Amino acid sequence: MDADAPGHEPRRVLWVTPLTTLGRGNVQEIVAAGGEAIVVASAADARRALGAFDGAVFAFDLPDGSGIILAAEMLLENRVRAVSFVHPHDELTVPTTTPREGPVTA
Repeated sequence: MDADAPGHEPRRVLWVTPLTTLGRGNVQEIVAAGGEAIVVASAADARRALGAFDGAVFAFDLPDGSGIILAAEMLLENRVRAVSFVHPHDELTVPTTTPREGPVTA
């Protein structure tokens, strides 16, 4: 995805969850495409994040509240346009080899 492509503006994304390997990869992709990723681990920090966001990723459970309720509040306040949810223990596990077939190629 080319942030400089015509008709494409860099995205501003709020990431409200502990930063797992999967999350780090997604944040790096957003930044590499010219976007901005704000990473916080609590509802209070998310509420303090300034401005509006093109999207947000919320953990279901945050140390200080529900990510689901926080997402609803931020949608109603027009602070985010789109939301996604992730369980804090979710990790993307992609094997580098398969038992019978050798290396996995993309």
